[in-house]
Amino acid sequence: MYEDIIYEKKEGVGIITINRPDVLNAFRTKTIDEMTSALLDAAEDGRIGVIVI
Repeated sequence: MYEDIIYEKKEGVGIITINRPDVLNAFRTKTIDEMTSALLDAAEDGRIGVIVI
């Protein structure tokens, strides 16, 4: 689903990892869009209490 990030959920924690090592994890519009999507998903999930980026 995501190309620029890795999004995981573990024991009430949402973990977003930027995964663009070839460009030193530089942000681009797609990265921001994917992070926004993951953050919205975490916000809607009542089991997530904290997000780590």
